[in-house]
Amino acid sequence: MAQDLRPSIKIPLVPQALVPEVLASRIQSESLNDRRNVLINELRCIYGIPEVASTMKAQELYTIVLKPEGSYMQIDSAGYFQAVWRKNGKIVQHTRLQEVKPSIVKAASAIGTQVMLISIAMQLNRIEKRLTNLEKEFHNDRISEIKAGISIYNQAIEANHKDSRLGLVMAAIQELTRGIEKNLTSLKQQIENTPDIKIDLFDNWGSNKSAEANEKFKMAEESFQASLMGIQTLAECYAIIDEPRVASTVLKSYIEKINFCGIESAAKKARLVPYKNGSLPEIMWISYLDNRDTISSRIENCRSIANNRFECIEIQVKPEELIGEFQ
Repeated sequence: MAQDLRPSIKIPLVPQALVPEVLASRIQSESLNDRRNVLINELRCIYGIPEVASTMKAQELYTIVLKPEGSYMQIDSAGYFQAVWRKNGKIVQHTRLQEVKPSIVKAASAIGTQVMLISIAMQLNRIEKRLTNLEKEFHNDRISEIKAGISIYNQAIEANHKDSRLGLVMAAIQELTRGIEKNLTSLKQQIENTPDIKIDLFDNWGSNKSAEANEKFKMAEESFQASLMGIQTLAECYAIIDEPRVASTVLKSYIEKINFCGIESAAKKARLVPYKNGSLPEIMWISYLDNRDTISSRIENCRSIANNRFECIEIQVKPEELIGEFQ
């Protein structure tokens, strides 16, 4: 089940520390850094923050904690907004801010939703890596469409011009959407068509039952893996174009469709399939079941942050960032 508590937006000094795998993507990495720089420049414009920063050790690491209510900061009885400075988890300074621009929340939310989408993509990637590799010869066009969408996305992240990148990402989204829809439509039927027979001690030792299951599960495994690969790439596409609300709606829909396909049933039936490279064939399905609540929770958190429903903004900074020249 998705978490009921509102998420926090945590922005470390090095944004990539939130999702280490993002280092593999130059575009995502640069985007996180650019968005953090925008946020730091916004903080410099707030009366009260640079003044406090100038009294602290320039090179030491602190965390500024802002507690917004919706898109507005909490205000005290004297008419000041509240912020807290922490070091090593302990409060070292309270700050009373006379003015906070809504753009602060917008800049922080942009980072929070991007990180959440990337983390969803990486969670799916970890599941997908546990599946068998797709065959070089695809059994029909629906898997080829997902592969084409991934190829277009890979071109997008290598593009240097923003307009070219946007056009490629939009093309990738269209191709991925078609492929995912076709694969998920097929997956439910493919799982239902796999043998549903009593399992005994010798079912994984090359019996006829095992051979039948192996043949029919091959199609289901390919559709399942292709779908996860497509949804993963789709999440990364939406992170690039900064559309978290659309992303959360689309990703939630696809996860629900996967769940409707009967993954629990597939995990049980897969025990008839012979071992593959020393690995139990049901592991791929079980891995998804073990991770789907986390994925669903992150999708809900993405929507919450996009709608300015979050607990607080925690920004790691060195005071020198806030009293230096504008970037």
